[in-house]
Amino acid sequence: WFALRNENRRTLGSSASLQSGVQARRYEQESSYLTIPSRPGAVFISTGPWAYRTTDAGAFVTTTVRMPLKLSTSAGVRVDHSSASGRLHVSPRVSASYDLRHSWQIHGSAALVQQALPSEFLAINPSLLSPPDMRATQYSVGVSFILPSGLRATAETYHKSYSALPIHTSAPHLFIIDRDTCVYY
Repeated sequence: WFALRNENRRTLGSSASLQSGVQARRYEQESSYLTIPSRPGAVFISTGPWAYRTTDAGAFVTTTVRMPLKLSTSAGVRVDHSSASGRLHVSPRVSASYDLRHSWQIHGSAALVQQALPSEFLAINPSLLSPPDMRATQYSVGVSFILPSGLRATAETYHKSYSALPIHTSAPHLFIIDRDTCVYY
């Protein structure tokens, strides 16, 4: 596989900054068999051969504003495209942080994210392109402490909740690739 990534940061006056970036990845694989772990004690082995090539590209932009009273806020958006599914995803994100006393900071973020099934699943079974892509809301809250050496120690809690998650109708512990009859929540 081959990947390129570029990130840029620009200061906009004394209290704002703009961060942007792009990335592209080209992935190729040929496989004559695939082992798929599923429920405990069962492994499905399928024979190929499969060959697939995908190109994934993404770009993001985030603006951060530092306000009086030690508060900073950020808002951004990420756009992703995959040649495997042909779909374009737009994922917004917001975050805020507040500087407490003596090198302590509290921060939180929220994002709405869309995720395609992995390219290798789509190569094995092109009918998996028909379901909607998974969507997730994710939240995080944490605290950070800047050590005297300049390193940052962070403790964070994270929650991610999926919708449009492909599962098997009679056995919800099975994922979409385990069987062909699924329901989407």
